[in-house]
Amino acid sequence: MCIRDRVYGHWHNNFVRQSAKTGIKYISTAPPDKGGIDNSAGQFLSIEIDKNGVKEVQPHYTYLHKHLVVNTPSGSDMVKIENGALMVNASVYDSETSVKGVKSIIYDVKGNRVAETHLAANTDWTWEGRIPAAQLVKGKPLTIQTEVSFADGEVHIQKQTFTIGDKVTGSSLKWVHNIKGNIWKAAPLSAEGKLFVATIDDGNNINCGVTAINPLTGAVVWHYKTQNSVKHELSYDSGLILCTDMEGFTYALKASSGQVVWKRDLGMKNLPGYISGGVAEKGIYYTGFGSYFQALEVKTGKTLWINKDWSGGEGTPAKMTLAGDVIVTGSNWQSLFGHDKKTGKLLWKRSDDGLRFRSSTANYVNGNIYVTGINAIFIIDPLNGKTLQKIEAPYEFKVMASPLVTDEHIIMATAKNGVVAYDLKTLKEVWNRPTGNALVYSAPYTGPESATVEGSVLKYKEKLLFGASDGFFYVLNEKTGGVLQKMNLGSPVFANVSVSNDTAFVADFAGNVFAVALK
Repeated sequence: MCIRDRVYGHWHNNFVRQSAKTGIKYISTAPPDKGGIDNSAGQFLSIEIDKNGVKEVQPHYTYLHKHLVVNTPSGSDMVKIENGALMVNASVYDSETSVKGVKSIIYDVKGNRVAETHLAANTDWTWEGRIPAAQLVKGKPLTIQTEVSFADGEVHIQKQTFTIGDKVTGSSLKWVHNIKGNIWKAAPLSAEGKLFVATIDDGNNINCGVTAINPLTGAVVWHYKTQNSVKHELSYDSGLILCTDMEGFTYALKASSGQVVWKRDLGMKNLPGYISGGVAEKGIYYTGFGSYFQALEVKTGKTLWINKDWSGGEGTPAKMTLAGDVIVTGSNWQSLFGHDKKTGKLLWKRSDDGLRFRSSTANYVNGNIYVTGINAIFIIDPLNGKTLQKIEAPYEFKVMASPLVTDEHIIMATAKNGVVAYDLKTLKEVWNRPTGNALVYSAPYTGPESATVEGSVLKYKEKLLFGASDGFFYVLNEKTGGVLQKMNLGSPVFANVSVSNDTAFVADFAGNVFAVALK
C-alpha cells in the first residue's frame, strides 16, 4: 500500500474520504459482525491497491449466503410492465463471493419455456432485465425461474409464480427504479412535482449525491454528485433542496434543475463525519454537529448563528427536531440538547436515564417531544428538557426511527423486536409486531438474531407503513398490529417510507426506489 493512504478503525462507523489537497485517502469501517455506533451497516472491506495506492474499495455486508429475492415479478401485486416489457428485478448477494451472471426463464402453466432474459447488474445488490410482454399470456399463472452463477462455482435457483393482470393498473407496484448508489437514511422527499433521494458510497465516493426522480414513472430528472455521502434526510425550502455531506459541506440545489445555488464548508475539522439530518423552516436551514452546528440563511448560505456551548461525542443519525421556539439535536454517547432556534443558545441538555445514547429522532406533537433513550420512551417539555412521562420497556430503541404518536397509540421501532405499540393514555403495551431477522445489521452492537426496524412507522389512513431490515415493506392494522400486506423487496430498508398522492415511496439499501399504490 502506498504510504500516503490511511486505513484506520475503532470509530465503529463507515467513512471514506480523499483529501483534495494531498490526495491521501482515509478509510474507516464499522465492525463486520454488528452495527456501528452511528447505525452504520456492518461490513468488511476489500481494498485493491496498485503502485499509486488505493485503487478501489469494496464494502462487503456480512452473514448473507446465496441471497436471492426476485421482487418483481411476484404474485399479482409486484408485476410491472413498462414500454411493452415485463420488468425483472432481483436482489442477489453473497458476503464471501461475487456474482458471475443472473438469468431468468419464464414457463407457462404447462411447463413450456416461453421467454428468458439475462439480467444486468445495477449495483452490487441489484440485477435487472426485461422480457417482451407480447410473449406472455395475461390472466394466467406463469412461473419465473431465476438462476444465479457465483464465482465460487455454485449455482443457485429460485422459482416463483406471478400473474400479469388484464390491466396494468391492477398492480400495486407502479414502478421500481435503481439510482446507482446505496440509500441509507434518506427517505424520498416530495417537492415541486418531483421525488428527491440522497445516496451514499462507503467505498469510493463515486455513487453519492442527490437524485431527482419523476414520481409517476421513476425516470431520473437530474443527478448532482456531492463530494461525499449524504447520510441523512433531505430538506426543502424556497425552491431549494438542502443537505450536508459526511465532510461537512452543505449544498443548496435548485429543485427544478439540480443547479448549485451555493455550497458551504461548515468547518468540520475532525471525526465523526456528519450524519445528523438538518431541518429547514421559514428561510433558515439548521445543520451541522458540535462546534459547527449552525443556522444558515437558505437563500445565501450565510451563517446566522453557530453553537458555542458544546462539542464532542459520537455522530448520531438522529435528525434535528423543531419544537416551537426550540431546536432539539444531540450527540451520541453525550447528550440530548435543546437550543433556542433564534440565537443558538443552549437551553438545556440531558445525558441521564439512557438519553445520551442518541440514535432515535425526537418527534414534536401537541407541544411535547417524544424521544427514546436506550430502553425507554420519554415525553419531554421542550422548553426545559424535563421529563413529563416515561415508558420503561424491555426493548432496545437504539434505532434511527422517531416515535409515532396517533390519536390512540405511541408506536416505536426497535433494534431487535420489530415494532411495538403503547396505549397513548395508559402508556401500557398494546401489541408487538416482530419482523424477520435483519439482512444487514445496523443498530449499534446488534447482530444475529435481530429483528431491526430503523425507519419510522408512518400512519396512512387507518394503516401503518414501514420498511424493515429484513427487506420487507409492511402494512399493519394499527389497532391489532396484524399484517395486512407484506412485500419482499430483497434488500434492507433503513430509510423512512414517504407517501404522496396515495402512493408509498420505499427506498432500499440497494438503491432501489419502489412506488407502491396504496389500496
